[in-house]
Amino acid sequence: MFTGIANKVGPYLSAVLQRDSTKSDSVRLCGNILSVIGLALILTAVFALDSRDFPGYKALLPVMGAVLMIAAGKDAFLNRYLLSNRVMVWFGLISYPLYIWHWPFLSFAWIVGGELPQLKVRIGCVVLAVIMSAVTYYFVEPKLRWGRYGGYKAAGLLSMMVIIGVTGYSIDMHDGYTARMNDPDQPVIDVINKRLKEDNDRCLKEIPDWKSDENDCMLQRTPGENTIALIGDSHARQIYFGLVANTNENSGIAVFPASCAVPLIGMHSGMIPNNQSRALSEHLLSEGFDYILNHSNLKKVVLAHNPACSWHNIVDTYNIGNKNFESILQDGFARTYRTLTKAGKEIYVILDNPHYSDNSFKKCRSALLFTAHLCKGSGR
Repeated sequence: MFTGIANKVGPYLSAVLQRDSTKSDSVRLCGNILSVIGLALILTAVFALDSRDFPGYKALLPVMGAVLMIAAGKDAFLNRYLLSNRVMVWFGLISYPLYIWHWPFLSFAWIVGGELPQLKVRIGCVVLAVIMSAVTYYFVEPKLRWGRYGGYKAAGLLSMMVIIGVTGYSIDMHDGYTARMNDPDQPVIDVINKRLKEDNDRCLKEIPDWKSDENDCMLQRTPGENTIALIGDSHARQIYFGLVANTNENSGIAVFPASCAVPLIGMHSGMIPNNQSRALSEHLLSEGFDYILNHSNLKKVVLAHNPACSWHNIVDTYNIGNKNFESILQDGFARTYRTLTKAGKEIYVILDNPHYSDNSFKKCRSALLFTAHLCKGSGR
């Protein structure tokens, strides 16, 4: 059975794959079908996939699409009239420099704008990339690929690659090229960073688990000498630096920030429901509250967080069945205040910093890039 099928199908597939110019009508039909399927796979990948699908098995869609269109051969209808079109052939010739040029233009447009560029900006970047690709193809590639002194050209290009690679590796090993900013305050910044590292190490000796979180806990002074505790998410951590700079000899700051965590006892919060990060934040914040409650020297407790992050999909682990948002918050605040007050703590709540509206952000961005004016945020 299988031998009979192979004898019938084999000649057609062989003719398609080998692009035999003496194809029969049946084989030509087979090639047309392959090219149509290939184009369909490529278009599906263009409109249905995004960057998160690469790498991954979904990348097989455009790859197999290209394989099928190539296998269809030059006599397939789509290949003959679409891919063999002079415009398409020209874009094929400049395709590699276009691949090189489009990325920096679109990337820098995004960096400068701080968001996805407008459609007209993206179109402009692509047009500019096409122009530069044509210039590269007609005036740069011929001089490098053909003519005399091929060995010297290859050696020169190889040397440039080595220099760029070594330079990049050196910059990466030194955590960036700090001199590019020419910052006269860099020595001071280095001292501050060293101090923060020491504060973090001091905290990790007390709470080793915190090394697995993206927001470092810190103790300004040795355990027993700190009098103020900050607890919450990254917005609590950012307050630490200002308080440390203004503490007196009799004060010390401890900060316990967990990613997207609301500073309430028994709360499970974060941007994504029931994920590992939320569980970790809940665990770390619980350890932070335990540390505060077990150290009488921490007289003042400051609660600070970003509600847009911390209140998202909030769950009360003391009452899982409660689905009412206001009720969950009321219970959480009451429980936290009651526990801290009973332990003799003074409680302070810091409202979140102002958020920029979209219009304010655009004005601020333009000011920072071009006029260096100060930006004013709109409170929310």
